[in-house]
Amino acid sequence: MMGSRYQGFQHLQEVAGDLLLSEYNDYSNTRSLLTFKCSECAESFVTTPFLYLKSNDGKRCINCKHKLRVTEQESRRVFIDRCIQIHGHYYGYNLIPSQFKMKDKIDIICPKHGVFSQLADSHLQGRGCNHCKIDYISQANRSNKTDFIYKSNQVHEFKYNYEQVEYVSATTNVSIKCPKHGEFFQQPQVHLSGSGCPKCVSNVPIKKLMNVLERHNYNFSLEKTFPDCVSNLGRKLRFDIYVPSLNLCIEYDGPHHFYPIRYAGYIESDEQQNNRLYIQQQNDDIKNKYCNDNNIELIRIPYTTKHPDALLEKWLGTKDPSNRYHYTYDMLSRDVVHIIQYIKGFGYDKFAVYGIARGGILFSVPVSYHFDKICEYGVVSYQRYDGNDSTVRFDITHTDTSIPIFIIDDLISSGITMNKVIKSMQHKFKKATIHPIVVFGDENPDNVFFVREHPKQWIVFPYEL
Repeated sequence: MMGSRYQGFQHLQEVAGDLLLSEYNDYSNTRSLLTFKCSECAESFVTTPFLYLKSNDGKRCINCKHKLRVTEQESRRVFIDRCIQIHGHYYGYNLIPSQFKMKDKIDIICPKHGVFSQLADSHLQGRGCNHCKIDYISQANRSNKTDFIYKSNQVHEFKYNYEQVEYVSATTNVSIKCPKHGEFFQQPQVHLSGSGCPKCVSNVPIKKLMNVLERHNYNFSLEKTFPDCVSNLGRKLRFDIYVPSLNLCIEYDGPHHFYPIRYAGYIESDEQQNNRLYIQQQNDDIKNKYCNDNNIELIRIPYTTKHPDALLEKWLGTKDPSNRYHYTYDMLSRDVVHIIQYIKGFGYDKFAVYGIARGGILFSVPVSYHFDKICEYGVVSYQRYDGNDSTVRFDITHTDTSIPIFIIDDLISSGITMNKVIKSMQHKFKKATIHPIVVFGDENPDNVFFVREHPKQWIVFPYEL
């Protein structure tokens, strides 16, 4: 339906209008995670362009999906039945009026503490009597804290200090002290699953992001809080990483930011899981608004991002001039000569040159012009959607499928694109010898000829200026 990235985004803008909060740079394809505003509840939510365009207004917004709503036309009886489904027969609803809105406060009877007022919408989200909650927490905290510390020591073999733990719930961060890096905050359920000090952890997304910042000599803090950035329950919200010199917050959004998660060892109803997701997304919205209102840069990296460190490198390159490597036309000319000399060394009478769009075309075109009559030219387009499915498209100009093929790209980091293209070439041209050429690279798939070593900075090509 959408021919190109620009046309796809333009079509999305035509459908969503002002309800589309994300910008063009956030859009890669129809499976990108973008932020929209709901025309019904006016709250923001995250979904993909594919799902947004597929659904109608009532089914797009996850807030509207997971909040049980009662319209003015629905009866008082229906509302009470829904409350009983969530809270059982614990509360009394005799004082509820016959007509009310979901944002109205209603009087509810607690059998232990008497009448209390609460938003109808909040009660359907699982909230109840605050006094009961305080009683329950004070009674459960001591035994839960002891149990948590005991289990944590079994899991982490007495590595951490838990003296500052104030246990509230399995999903509320507690203070834990690492003997090497000091205090950090973590959810008890996450800690008991085996996660520990984020600075000790290796080969995880947060660690990769930390490595990027350390490589560029940025000071940063983990689990950053701001005094006035609080949840609807009054708790300080924490940002994964904060870089003071850039006034930058970085959030790595795991699966629990996008859909309900069932944690091992915890028995929860679908309603409780949906409520937890709703609260998580509310907190995300609060953080987004806080950063926007206070001119704080915020990078959100969804868990579907294959290389979060590369994304951060790119962002730093656009913001920090010291992190840019300017690749000039003079450099390009010299590298084209190197590629030509490399190809001449094979002594082929006839061959084909393919450039991987778009960066590889900058080099493949002048190379093919140099060889002229003995060289066929083509273009390879590679599109990756969510890290799992991809499309490789060829603009084929040669008919002899046995002649050698040189594939040229501008840079390589993970090797995913080049490996996919090579495999597709081998499938399409089974008799051909394939020679991959890359101008910049730091990871080497089999038999790739590198013209230059990757500078570990954000490379600015001439066509990007």
